[in-house]
Amino acid sequence: MYMIRVCSAQHKHQLPMPHTANPLMIDTDFNTLLPANSLPDAGEYEPIIASEPYVISGEELNRIIDNSTLLVVDLRPVEHGVEGYIPGSIHLDYERLVRRLDYSEGLLPEVGEIQKLFSELGLEPWHFVVAYDDETGVEAARLLWTLEVAGHKNYALLDGGFASWENLNLPVSTEAIEPVSSNYAEFLPGPAVVNKDYIFSSIGRTDSCIVDTRSLEEYAGEDLRAQRGGHVPGAIHFEWSEAVDLFGSGKLRDRGELKVKLTALGINPDKEVVLYCQSNRRCAHTFLVLKWLGYENVKTYHGSWSEWGNDPHTPVVH
Repeated sequence: MYMIRVCSAQHKHQLPMPHTANPLMIDTDFNTLLPANSLPDAGEYEPIIASEPYVISGEELNRIIDNSTLLVVDLRPVEHGVEGYIPGSIHLDYERLVRRLDYSEGLLPEVGEIQKLFSELGLEPWHFVVAYDDETGVEAARLLWTLEVAGHKNYALLDGGFASWENLNLPVSTEAIEPVSSNYAEFLPGPAVVNKDYIFSSIGRTDSCIVDTRSLEEYAGEDLRAQRGGHVPGAIHFEWSEAVDLFGSGKLRDRGELKVKLTALGINPDKEVVLYCQSNRRCAHTFLVLKWLGYENVKTYHGSWSEWGNDPHTPVVH
């Protein structure tokens, strides 16, 4: 037997369906297929109903902090743990999320390495993952982008990071917890990640826009971080930090304000948006922001400028 779970902020119920040989649970909130035999014991599975997808506030996280389907991951440098941890947090070293090859600084790890990492984190299909770092969210967003690539869509960024939790005077733990390992299933990387050839094919397309999320100095070739400076031909510049109130709350800026700014630049939700930065860290943050704003067709180039700018055969504009 399998069931469709229908959830809303007001109610949730289960509808029995005919017997099938391959029982599944369909989560209509999160668009995931959950094998029935992988669900927690009856009575333990209490679905998390977030007020909005992709981003969660400290207040809302605090309300669900004891939910058994919540998995909180801390991406801060380990030495910052002296400040405390959000209760129940697992610490993750950011370096586990990147693969370095030749000049490329931030490639997606091999599938087997991601499987191993997710298993060590104790990740299960039903988990709602909340990730945080110190404040800006770029490291946390890289984990969430990796989850998206792996097909795990139940996730959110803590808006404002650990600083926002502290500013609310919410309780902290002195240590991160040791996770109980799982056996995360093998997967095929999804469409959220693209390679250098895809960027070549996207140049000049009218149904797609390439977006450079680095600083304006990097975009112009004045801040050189590869053998060549500049940007991909036709790339629109939108620095990742423009989405964040960096010198104020550290939280994301107003949704409406961001939509106006993006559409004025030609970054429209009816187009495919392909992002890059230096090492697929800053653009992972913009990926999450665009998903939060309702952009459906968003991808990141995981080689980013550390690959493109060091390849003598790629076109560059200064």
